[in-house]
Amino acid sequence: MANPYLSDPGIRMDIVEHLPYLESQAAQSQLVIEFGVEYGNGSTLALMNGLRQVQGDKLMISVDVDDRMTLERKPVESYWKFILGNSSCVRVYNEALVFVNEVWPGGKKADIIFIDSYHVLYQVKDEINLWISLSDNDTIWLFHDIWDNISDQELEFSLGIRAFALSNGYKYEVVSPLCNGLSKMSK
Repeated sequence: MANPYLSDPGIRMDIVEHLPYLESQAAQSQLVIEFGVEYGNGSTLALMNGLRQVQGDKLMISVDVDDRMTLERKPVESYWKFILGNSSCVRVYNEALVFVNEVWPGGKKADIIFIDSYHVLYQVKDEINLWISLSDNDTIWLFHDIWDNISDQELEFSLGIRAFALSNGYKYEVVSPLCNGLSKMSK
């Protein structure tokens, strides 16, 4: 099947091969959390397209240190929330908890946590350690930019995710080496 995202001239080409997968995962989810939105022309688009297929309560929380999304790329659905800030910051996490509790009083665990933020090991470790309380055994953690043409810093990031996963009882797999790679951590 052809990748429908390839026909969008504004799509991020460094992630385009992963977008159908992200959409399919989100179509089976209710709570999706995304770190690293950039212009909204990549993972945000695909994850929202997946959530649009879901009936009932749903929520997507997107976090980035900059708000660079154009109006035509910003989702208009009330179940999409954008938080401006660093995804390893407690204030950002607490703001996300407020959104989750508005939809699911008493809380809900994330179905997907997608990380495409700052590609250094200390950042992703801080993100995992902070957001792990919003995960459970069914949560899928996805990481972009783990493969191919990466700097030493990003290699450390990639190997660090794998080491964390394996030493904490998670399964780790490379979903695809294309477009700088996508990996998955799950129980």
